[in-house]
Amino acid sequence: MSISTVAPPRPAAAAAAVPTAPTLGRAARFSAATASLLVIGATGVAVSSVAVAPSVGAAIADGAGAALGSALALMQGAHASDRRGRRRFVLSGLVLLGAALLAHVASIPFLAGLLLGIGAVMTVMAATGWLEDSGEPRDASAVLSLVVVAAAVSVETVSGRRTPVFVLPTRPHLSSRPVAAVVLAALAASFALRSGGVPALVALLVVLAVAITVGALRARRRVQSTPLADRGRSYDKAVAVFDATVALRPELAATVRSVDDVREAIESARARGLVVAMHTTGHAAAGLADLSGSALVKVAIDEPVTVDAERRTVRIPAGRAWGDVVPLVAAHGLAVPHGSSSRVGVVGYLTRGGLSAYGRHTGVAANAIESIELVTADGEHRRVDRDHDPELFWALRGGGGGFGVVTAVTVRAFVPGEIVTGTTIWEVSDAEAVAHAWAEWSAEAPSAITTSLRVLTIPPIPGMPFSLTRRPVLVVDGTAVDGDVRAREAAGEMLARLRAAATPRLATWRVADQNEVPHTHMDAPFAPAHSSAHALLGAASPSDADQAHGIVADFLRATTDSSVLISELRQLGGALAERPDGAGVVGHYRGAFGWLNLTLHGKPGRDAAEAAIDAQWAQVERWRTGYTAPTLASERHRAARSFPDGDIAGVDAVRARVDAEGLFRIDVAPGAHSRLI
Repeated sequence: MSISTVAPPRPAAAAAAVPTAPTLGRAARFSAATASLLVIGATGVAVSSVAVAPSVGAAIADGAGAALGSALALMQGAHASDRRGRRRFVLSGLVLLGAALLAHVASIPFLAGLLLGIGAVMTVMAATGWLEDSGEPRDASAVLSLVVVAAAVSVETVSGRRTPVFVLPTRPHLSSRPVAAVVLAALAASFALRSGGVPALVALLVVLAVAITVGALRARRRVQSTPLADRGRSYDKAVAVFDATVALRPELAATVRSVDDVREAIESARARGLVVAMHTTGHAAAGLADLSGSALVKVAIDEPVTVDAERRTVRIPAGRAWGDVVPLVAAHGLAVPHGSSSRVGVVGYLTRGGLSAYGRHTGVAANAIESIELVTADGEHRRVDRDHDPELFWALRGGGGGFGVVTAVTVRAFVPGEIVTGTTIWEVSDAEAVAHAWAEWSAEAPSAITTSLRVLTIPPIPGMPFSLTRRPVLVVDGTAVDGDVRAREAAGEMLARLRAAATPRLATWRVADQNEVPHTHMDAPFAPAHSSAHALLGAASPSDADQAHGIVADFLRATTDSSVLISELRQLGGALAERPDGAGVVGHYRGAFGWLNLTLHGKPGRDAAEAAIDAQWAQVERWRTGYTAPTLASERHRAARSFPDGDIAGVDAVRARVDAEGLFRIDVAPGAHSRLI
């Protein structure tokens, strides 16, 4: 349902404005059956269409076209259709398959193969994703697919407009199910048999067998650790980071995939007189100190994520991103306090506090940690929690690192109830009216909902509406769960107020599931060279409406005419402002909003980007609290403060106890206020 009409700000009416998803059950089973049928059908069409080739030469031309078409479809990205209407992509693929058959009949060989390759792969990828959406077992859906055809018009498992996602050319990977590989193999075998007979088919099978064997061996090597190296492929993989702003150049680097490998790397670094730093995904690479004279350890523990649904806990090995965790937890009807992007590493995010998409309901994400496993400087593998070394457990949760190499965390999950999530986009000409309506609402918002207000320029990258790119727009996004009020009531009230201020250009808020939430913030799957700055704003209570209006007014004055790519106010308060018993050193966030700015270096360069950010900071600086959220304070040269001065001695004492020689001193994050830095 569209939210483009103005509605009075009454909770009952607003709740009705939130689009809902149909319940699962028979419709989901029919949907799964249809998807399976389409997968089987697309494979059959791809194989049988070769038979209509008028000659061997035409079959060869078709083969070349199909190879190109398949590559084009794959390079667009196997997940191009995720969350954006499976049936639309399936329909497009089927139309292309039909066009391929017509081209065969009309004796247009290369074009026929090109359409065939694109259509078959597109149909299989989209239908496979559709099948995964349904949550139905493969065997059951395959049986149903033989008898259910009318289900082609059945509902999808999550209805309504999706929040746009960036779609980039990727390495050709098909799906979590290898069914698309079956299409490509069948195509290749058919063309080989048609053009060269049995010898060609045998040769193809030999080539495929060799390729599969080589791939298996490479995969096996990938799950093995690498020793500390100063150059070469293993070094390059160990220093690779998500954030392209910095190029890490430690003296030595290694990837570790087990506790024993961590011990070996620590001992090897100590024997060479090097200090040790670590990372996983490299999202906060700009916060690493000068790595000369150090050994960098990339932690990617080769263990599965395990969910204990009865106890509502999740054990996550280091090296995993939230995208590896959320679907597993969601399958049990649970959620975890993850951040705004599925690509962020779990351990780094949690040990740096963590500002969750559910933050106002769940509090600082580090408070959800039940236990932490780490290898300390003496090589001991420890599991610490509230009962086992509580001081170290306290310091690890926000203390800035330098305690050892974390190998796993166990996190407490929660039952979100109904989830309402989405994004709204307005023209920047409506920014003042909408932003002040948001400020007024934020001062009295229930803790069940967490939102952000942004002025950003969306790059013209596939997946984003082209009409909204290349210029600043105003964005409000967020997520609501059943908490102090119902999710629909919390989101509906806010949406009604913002609609009354101005009509949005794009609106995607709806009832959805946990898997949708990491996409709501529209974080890009890449991080080109950029500068950023962050601070917590608003020393008065988050419920102070005058303060909220003042911060938003200064934010808009600094932002709307700026060259900054992203200017953001993240809503704080609620559970984020509360420090529960047994919390870590960063147990709550002080302030009403988290201010974040990011500017690409581009042609103007770093100096211009830094100047643009400094100009914005000058406008909002009067609202500073003096603190930052460590998960957002990633640049070492900018002032950061994670916790009060009174906690400095406590954190340093813990660090000195577990690392008396300072082996990990280089690993202390910005804002930790450690004398070891």
